[in-house]
Amino acid sequence: MYNNPDKIYPTMADMHTAAEYFNKKYGVDVNVLSKEELDQFVEEYAKTHPGFKLGKDTRAFVLDGKIYINGAKANVSDMFHEMGHIFLGVIKATNPEAYNHLIDYFKDKYTDRYLNMMGSVDDAYRGFSKQDKIEEVVVSIMAQNMFKKGSLVSGFNGTDFDDEFNDMFTQIQEDFDSIIHANPNDSLDFQGLVQTLMADSDVMKAMDKNMKLS
Repeated sequence: MYNNPDKIYPTMADMHTAAEYFNKKYGVDVNVLSKEELDQFVEEYAKTHPGFKLGKDTRAFVLDGKIYINGAKANVSDMFHEMGHIFLGVIKATNPEAYNHLIDYFKDKYTDRYLNMMGSVDDAYRGFSKQDKIEEVVVSIMAQNMFKKGSLVSGFNGTDFDDEFNDMFTQIQEDFDSIIHANPNDSLDFQGLVQTLMADSDVMKAMDKNMKLS
């Protein structure tokens, strides 16, 4: 993933609290692993996926629709960064038009930051497609927005996360009009939309095809 220059590290307890929050509220499988647990995971996964390995500085990655956090390396924005990949992946697999609207929204709203970060991403991800690089910049901007509000610095607070993604939701509500208004209460929010989309096995399969280690 794009390196965040801010080197503030949460405790393992903070990371586990955040993981539990994402699991319960959004139905996303987040796993915080110690160095020993991560080494064991890689060893076991490689038995059925020959050649699989992680870089020595890997802090977080998405694999098979799950988020894995390296508790020994991760800084405060890594979990948010990977959650951004998951949510964008779900939206892209379900509604490419909504995905494109979100990408354009971030490029227009944060033009200077977007252009500055793209230079770094171009250097760090030479083998990635242009679209993959664009998404990498967008999720990095999301993570920075949450980090700058103080999330995970003094214990986990999900408010900043929710605020950022609710802002995203307002940009794509019309794209998901049929799903939102099919809800009996006619009040599906971002949390409900994500849970609805992620409950669809076809969506998850499509999303997995687009995910990369980051």
